[in-house]
Amino acid sequence: MYSSRSIARSLHAHLWQRRSDRPVQCFSPRVLQENYWCFLSGFVSYAVKANPYSLVLEYRAAAGLTTLNLASPVEMQVVRVAVPHAVLHYHNPVRSLVEIDVTKRFGVRSWSVDSQADLDKLGTVPLGAEIAVRLHVPVAGEPYNFGTTSGAIPAQVATLWRSANSMD
Repeated sequence: MYSSRSIARSLHAHLWQRRSDRPVQCFSPRVLQENYWCFLSGFVSYAVKANPYSLVLEYRAAAGLTTLNLASPVEMQVVRVAVPHAVLHYHNPVRSLVEIDVTKRFGVRSWSVDSQADLDKLGTVPLGAEIAVRLHVPVAGEPYNFGTTSGAIPAQVATLWRSANSMD
């Protein structure tokens, strides 16, 4: 059995020998699995952009996490290879019509919208699709104002929600 101190020394020596110009990712599968349970207690889906590596996605899926939040078609491709039956959520606030078509081909069944125009861009969605209305909550002193790309204003939410529900 190795102590964490000896593993740290071995890892440091390995990395020092490699002296790679590219980023290197090291993780413990055991710790990854253990951290999953802490993660699950507070979240429903995993944001693939946090760590899109196939091995990490496979370990997450083996631990039971198969609902994934995606930010791009590239992530969809990676996920479909690593976790073919994952439930895909696509809540990227900025997406083109072409990108929306790609999401449907990959089997995405959950999107978020910020406006009626955003909802209209979705077009026809699969029966039973989930459409969430993202609410803009202004935060005093926020370092960056995301404007309309980060949610509908409260006065628009009810109308937008009714429109989304009528798409079924």
